Amino acid sequence: MPPLSLDSIRGGAGALTESSASVFAKLSPATQADVLEMYFGKNGHGYTLARTHIGSCDFALSPYTYQKQSGDFNMTTFSMARDKSLLIPFIQRVKATIAAANRTMRLVSSPWTPPPWLKTCGDQYCPLICGLKDETTESPYRSAYALYLSKCVGGWQPNRLFQSTLNVFRYYYLCVHTMVYVGVCAR
Repeated sequence: MPPLSLDSIRGGAGALTESSASVFAKLSPATQADVLEMYFGKNGHGYTLARTHIGSCDFALSPYTYQKQSGDFNMTTFSMARDKSLLIPFIQRVKATIAAANRTMRLVSSPWTPPPWLKTCGDQYCPLICGLKDETTESPYRSAYALYLSKCVGGWQPNRLFQSTLNVFRYYYLCVHTMVYVGVCAR
């Protein structure tokens, strides 16, 4: 029998979502400190990995996108302003707690869905499986989505948040995944 090869474990993980940030913000400062220490601190679980979402997800307070303007292929109206009130400060607190324990945070960012106007169904949460619209010279939908994702990653950097990984799935699975969790899956 050949020797057994085992994978190494990089660390424990948590999901940092708008919803969890909202609940966290309602806690007293002392309870916030306790929660951070229990999950990410030196004397707690010591999580160093985290996943967050790009735009809304099934754990956002409501559907949103960073780019609502249909046909804005250059993403001139792109804005991450919504995340600056809850999500980004929450992630910054987590990162600071991990750093205080002399560890490095690894952040995985996952888009749940592209802006609706880039999709064949045109909806935030798709009623059926759909995908990105086809790329043409006049309508560069897929190039616009690539630009959207790069602006997302760039938008985190001024907040001293750097992704270790950008996790982009095959697009139509995202719609189905989201539909199942929000309970609007068409059968």
